[in-house]
Amino acid sequence: MPKTKLESVVFTALMVFCMVFSMTCYTGALRAGGVTYGLFAQSIREMWIEFAFVFLLVFFGVSRIAPRIALKLLHPRELPQILFTLVVQGLTVSMVVQAVTLFASLLHGGVNLGFFPRWIQLAGQCFPAALILQVFYIGPLVRWLFRLLFRRNEKSAARN
Repeated sequence: MPKTKLESVVFTALMVFCMVFSMTCYTGALRAGGVTYGLFAQSIREMWIEFAFVFLLVFFGVSRIAPRIALKLLHPRELPQILFTLVVQGLTVSMVVQAVTLFASLLHGGVNLGFFPRWIQLAGQCFPAALILQVFYIGPLVRWLFRLLFRRNEKSAARN
């Protein structure tokens, strides 16, 4: 969807903001035993280190790697575009969740005897939620917002 560097930065920032905020709320709700109004404000305050980490990870790494892997696994011309997009989303989520939960486990718990089990448990809890959010909610929402922000004149583009 993004065609320029600015569009790529905006798209990635929107996607990462929505995903990191949602996942911070999710993990906060898991820790607290439920959702409260204060959880949303707390999540906004706590999410910025993870936001920066995920933005850099996605913008400079995963957004380039996931489509390449998908191209090796699939032949996009033989499939509907939505299937290729879903595979890229799944690969992206699987890579980002592993890296972010590793980062969060180190950031919030340090390296100790409980580090590895804490990381595996957090990754296992976060992956299904992140995949569902990305495929069904945040991915479509951010793509819709992006199209609103960067409207292209489709008719004049088709004539040229």
